[in-house]
Amino acid sequence: MYKSLVAVSIISMFSFSANAGLFDSNDFKCGRDDANNAIKKYIKDEASGVLQSNYLAAGQDKFSKPLSAYQKELDLISVSTSNVSTMRNDDDGLGCSATISVKVSPETLAVIGDDPSRLYRITQGSGKFNSGSVIWKSVGYNLKLADNGKDIQVDNFSNYNDITVSLYQSSLMGVDKETIIQGNGESRLQSAKRSYDETDATLNQVWKYLPESAKNSMRKAQNTWVNDKVVKCGKLSDAELSTTAIEKRIKIYQCQTKLTQERIAYLGGGDQG
Repeated sequence: MYKSLVAVSIISMFSFSANAGLFDSNDFKCGRDDANNAIKKYIKDEASGVLQSNYLAAGQDKFSKPLSAYQKELDLISVSTSNVSTMRNDDDGLGCSATISVKVSPETLAVIGDDPSRLYRITQGSGKFNSGSVIWKSVGYNLKLADNGKDIQVDNFSNYNDITVSLYQSSLMGVDKETIIQGNGESRLQSAKRSYDETDATLNQVWKYLPESAKNSMRKAQNTWVNDKVVKCGKLSDAELSTTAIEKRIKIYQCQTKLTQERIAYLGGGDQG
């Protein structure tokens, strides 16, 4: 009797092991674990294809790091599904709808914080940024189960371009964070300096065309204004030094520009330049 029970137990264990991980094709639904894994893998694979194609097309010199660095960053990006529903189930497979969420890394968030215009690169205009993720609702796609009952084919992915490009752009920003932020700072610095130079030139023109009597009466006040401007904004010589922090240099130029514009208006030169 004991041997019979052991034999039955062994047979039962073998039967369970043989079927573990396999599904009845009649249970094939968009929300099944293997179906969710298939769509997430599809998104990652397609994004990797965009990355590799662009890297090869642009040439290594256009990227600051090796391809493997961007691929590693892309692999770490979390893609998740929710609100998954089966819209159609027939001989052609499943028609699915889901909310797709792409988690944004802290490095990419830092780049966007430094330059908010880059947010569009990861939303692509169709995704919504919320709580550190970019979210696409009601994304449609088709799934078809292979004859082996395991392999799943993904087709007709409605937001293919937006979501795959979002992952690609996220990987670029994540890897190139320091380079991008430094480049943004240099660009803003040059813009701030140009604005100051133009405003200062306008002030000099306004002063030049003032009557001599007005200039003589205002010369002392003008010198006082120049000194006060330095106290409030900082020295222009500091803004020109590369050893000065870039944000401080930008603030000096911006402050100097603002006070110079106010001085132009005070001297009656608002229509100049």
